[in-house]
Amino acid sequence: MRSTFNIFRKTLLFFIALFSLWFLLGLAMYRMPSSDAARLFEGKMHYKFIDIDATNRGHFESFFDYSLVRIEGAPALYISGSDQKKLWAVDPREMEYYKYTLKVKILAPRLAFGEYGMSKVIGIERVNGETPNISK
Repeated sequence: MRSTFNIFRKTLLFFIALFSLWFLLGLAMYRMPSSDAARLFEGKMHYKFIDIDATNRGHFESFFDYSLVRIEGAPALYISGSDQKKLWAVDPREMEYYKYTLKVKILAPRLAFGEYGMSKVIGIERVNGETPNISK
């Protein structure tokens, strides 16, 4: 009985240590800023209904309630949940019916290990006469 408990305790401690290491590496990789200036991305929203972000970064950002957003002509960026709600305030299928889309400006800082850090939506503009880019 006692040896079973020791095995369980050692296994639990191993997984806690492994998770802690993953989390600390994530903090270093996805939060350490670069000395480069932040970049402004501007483009129309690309709405993806099924966006399975099964990457290491996707899992890490989900702990902090950050969401993946895609705009045309820019890499995948992560924004806060409150900014995500602003961009998805109206169902894109309804936007398609009324023939308008959103053009956004996102400010994204560079990270020390490449990619872009936590981005901030700084402007949203309604573009009439165009349907939104929707995919599954």
